[in-house]
Amino acid sequence: MFSEKARKRKARRHAKQEKGKKLAEKLSDEPFAKKSPAQKQLPENLIEPVAIADRIAEIGKLPKLNQRPSNYDSEMTWCSSIADIEDSWTWGEERRWSDPEWNNEILRELGALRGSTWAEIARLETGEGKRGKKRRKRHHPQEICSVNAEAQTRWKEIGLEQFDTAYRFRLGGTKRVWGVQYRSHFYLVWYERHHLIYPMG
Repeated sequence: MFSEKARKRKARRHAKQEKGKKLAEKLSDEPFAKKSPAQKQLPENLIEPVAIADRIAEIGKLPKLNQRPSNYDSEMTWCSSIADIEDSWTWGEERRWSDPEWNNEILRELGALRGSTWAEIARLETGEGKRGKKRRKRHHPQEICSVNAEAQTRWKEIGLEQFDTAYRFRLGGTKRVWGVQYRSHFYLVWYERHHLIYPMG
């Protein structure tokens, strides 16, 4: 009996995924692959800074979307091809991450999410809330107008002003990665250690 229930549950999940894919295709105003392929290899660590002109050219290759298609049933893929690793923030934090930070923080978290759908990622929550506080979304979109003024200015300086919303992944403690979610792909832009891009009161 249990196996029959499991089979039906699996069939319902599959039907829901198919429905989501059809909706995504319908909403998209450009021809697009039916489903983004699973990411076979994790991105390599970015060694050289990306020139602003190169970042703008990379972003310029992305077709403009009149409507945002549903990505929820698509598997998340990611890269660091437009990351901003030059210079430091005025609070003294370098934008460049170290090799240990890449391997033990960024790859650990984003690599673990490889193969997860955006719907699964959106459902992830933090652990037990402190002093009875409500649990929060672990990873979520964040409007650029809500981050600190320096980060807003830098976002424009590096050619990302067409995106008014960033996506933020929580790595644990006060560590975060910020970037752009375009359809099912995440472009990593910043790694931060002290939760100061969007400071908590």
